Amino acid sequence: NPWCFAGAPAVFFYTGHQWDPLAVATTALALVAVASGRDRLGALGLAAAVSLKLFPLAFLAALCVERVRQRAWRRLAE
Repeated sequence: NPWCFAGAPAVFFYTGHQWDPLAVATTALALVAVASGRDRLGALGLAAAVSLKLFPLAFLAALCVERVRQRAWRRLAE
């Protein structure tokens, strides 16, 4: 019976475990900060996003590769 499953308490409590939208929003805000030249704020945002989910590590790696390509060593070390 699908109504028994829909009314199960486990379904209600599982909704608190879904952190994907928060991680995506934090990653997007961090990338906007990086694009606008605020690298420290972007790095802080990516660190917060990585604490929510691990997929923002790909953006962090891409950001480091981009700084190496631009030869912006000092900005990479900040």
